[in-house]
Amino acid sequence: MTNLETLDLSHNNLSGMIPPLESLSFLSKFSVAYNDLYGIIPHGGQFLTFPESSFEENTKLCGLQFVSCQSQVHQQSEASVVETANDTEGSIEFLGLPFGIGVVSSFLVTVIICFCWRLIFPKKSM
Repeated sequence: MTNLETLDLSHNNLSGMIPPLESLSFLSKFSVAYNDLYGIIPHGGQFLTFPESSFEENTKLCGLQFVSCQSQVHQQSEASVVETANDTEGSIEFLGLPFGIGVVSSFLVTVIICFCWRLIFPKKSM
């Protein structure tokens, strides 16, 4: 397999990281485009010769002459902050309903007990 010249894995729903393929010294054409790959693109061996189109539509890949890994980490951390905020809003809404029902129920029970108490034990007039 070390004499492999062409490796086209595009459009295969692959996920994960690109393994180091430096031992494939004869590799002249390589494509993993339109998958769900992530991580740093290996920078040794033939990887320096492959065009950007070999990696396109893998939005989580970084390195080489493409998106810098630091800017991608920044974008991912911003996305996780927004995601966390959205999750918190849902939790507040979910907890708000039972809390509201509990407050209203407690108030109504208190009013009913006070009303019944006056019926059972009326004030004695002097």
